[in-house]
Amino acid sequence: MNGQPIPGNGKALVNIPSLRESQVVVLASWVEAGLINQQMQATLPLDKMTKEEKLRAMEELWADLSRDEAQVQSPAWHGEVLHDRAEAVKSGKEVFMDWEAAKKQLRDRQE
Repeated sequence: MNGQPIPGNGKALVNIPSLRESQVVVLASWVEAGLINQQMQATLPLDKMTKEEKLRAMEELWADLSRDEAQVQSPAWHGEVLHDRAEAVKSGKEVFMDWEAAKKQLRDRQE
């Protein structure tokens, strides 16, 4: 598929090194080219994708979702969890920790 024209318009796809590349990239190219609409469902071959490909697809989805944060509303339970955590800090049940110290603590647990 690398460098082959998109059916119908003769434009080349984004550089895709293999057929196992995330289908998100291919679909995004087709949406941009006007070949499919954005309502089309996509199924990723998760069982055939490498960890790197899955992470890349996830990053692409997150980047797309976070472009307009106002359109994505957090569920009510997020506010409840944040409130509970703030109360735990206020009461002394929980404390903030420096990120480097937290990473060290997590590493030490695994040893």
